[in-house]
Amino acid sequence: MGKDEQKLTKKYLPISAKKCLHLDTYIRIEEWKDKQGQGQSRFILFNLDQQLLDGILQAKAEKLRLEISEGLLTELRSYALVDGESRLQSGLTFCTAYRFELGRKRVPSAAEEIILRSVISLDGEIINQIRRDSLQDGTWCLAIATAHHWLISQLLYQLPIQAREVPQRVAWGLALFIVALIAILCIGLAIAHPWLWIIFAGLVWLLQFWGHRLLNQFVPWIYLQLLWQMRSPYPIVRKIVRQLLTQLVYSDTTEKN
Repeated sequence: MGKDEQKLTKKYLPISAKKCLHLDTYIRIEEWKDKQGQGQSRFILFNLDQQLLDGILQAKAEKLRLEISEGLLTELRSYALVDGESRLQSGLTFCTAYRFELGRKRVPSAAEEIILRSVISLDGEIINQIRRDSLQDGTWCLAIATAHHWLISQLLYQLPIQAREVPQRVAWGLALFIVALIAILCIGLAIAHPWLWIIFAGLVWLLQFWGHRLLNQFVPWIYLQLLWQMRSPYPIVRKIVRQLLTQLVYSDTTEKN
């Protein structure tokens, strides 16, 4: 770990040996409620203060990336799929809240305020909203907007799902089982003609190749069905589903800045 990374770790954010920031405690899904306490809509909230803001900007400059735990990533994917009323999501909303320091002129006491809001619709339209009084300090406004959009880009990059090695292992197992069954049924012929074993080996490879491709087509569908169950009112169901999702898929952690 270089001198700059050691400085970043010491002053600001938790950073792993893989050059990843861990900000799970500062990212959560919140819900707007009406005066009757009924949930209206949900959004992803980033909780920042001055140290976190400076740390994120430095991390961006150092080309580090954001690493999200599988648990939080599953929650975020569930939010991206359905809204608070279990309907298909029409768009994603990201908000950045800032905790001002005591004695700051704009806010006399420590308070967490939503400064920036971004709404991304399914057709690609993006709406950005920012508190008017935040525009008084152009440098600070640019800094928090940069951190806000960097966090969004890091999250969106990791939301797509990719299959783990599970489908490949299943494909190999099925291919070996099928070919072994054929070989047993044709054992006499295989002993008389040893070259048949080469054909059997090639058949195993072909079956696992096409089987793997076929299974990969079903993994996203299975994943979506499981995500629907993340809205279940039963905690045990959500716990089981979360464990299954962790085994089935992984997030693409290729460096992205």
